[in-house]
Amino acid sequence: MNDHKSVEVFEKRYCDLLGRDDVHKGVKLEALFDGATTPTGQWAYMCESHFILYGTGLGLGKGQRLILKTK
Repeated sequence: MNDHKSVEVFEKRYCDLLGRDDVHKGVKLEALFDGATTPTGQWAYMCESHFILYGTGLGLGKGQRLILKTK
């Protein structure tokens, strides 16, 4: 059964939220999550720090953990 909490990707994704705050000061980090953000609900790829700050959770309509699948 698919719990909608994870999704396989074939390429690395990078955090879309750099510059929103000073968590990483412009350093490009690999995204580990794709999900809705607070307070707007817009979806973004997020590193772990930004997911903790702005993520709405995991599951259908909330977000997924990105699992990098190697070829």
